[in-house]
Amino acid sequence: DVVIWAQSGCDSGYFGCLYRSSPVSIGADDSLQGYLDSGGRLILSGQDISTWDDGTAFYDTYLNANTLLENAATEGDTVTGSGFLESLTLTITNASLYGYRNGSIALSPDAITADEGAAATYPILRYAEGQTPAALAIEPCTADYRAVYFGVGFENIGPRADNRDPAIAEALGRSVRWVSAAKPPRSFELIAEQTLASVEPGRAATYQLHLINTGQSDL
Repeated sequence: DVVIWAQSGCDSGYFGCLYRSSPVSIGADDSLQGYLDSGGRLILSGQDISTWDDGTAFYDTYLNANTLLENAATEGDTVTGSGFLESLTLTITNASLYGYRNGSIALSPDAITADEGAAATYPILRYAEGQTPAALAIEPCTADYRAVYFGVGFENIGPRADNRDPAIAEALGRSVRWVSAAKPPRSFELIAEQTLASVEPGRAATYQLHLINTGQSDL
């Protein structure tokens, strides 16, 4: 089974989403921690999760994430996929998903990164502008759960007006399949912190790479 948790993107009582004081705040909800402790499979989506929950035990220990930016993109910008989301490009639509046709929730997608030393957490979406991570795959070495965390929430990249890009459903479908699958015996992810660099002729450009063991074997 897979839990898909779409978190509210605001804290205004006027819109009925009292995020800061609500028991559904990710960092205050023990049920998700218990679910992951039992080997659960989670897809977590919300543009303001890192804003309010970075520093909580759930965010730091279970998601292994850190906040980079609270507002990483604007409407019309794109995010591009890697890993199991390779080849996907999605446009930021400010679709809202909270019942308001024109997206009255303020657009504020988070840029997030894997916590230092969290070897099994890695980016699967990046903002085209700035190349900061927009979503993470989380697969701890010492626990059985799997999670996908969209800092660019589906309220930012969902269908809106005439935008019915099939990549939107494809991103969710691939995420469901990945969290549902068993860890393979041997696999790895090679993550580049940046993909483009320019230097003067005769000079070398240096890239920082992370090689992540995502399999069961330590070989």
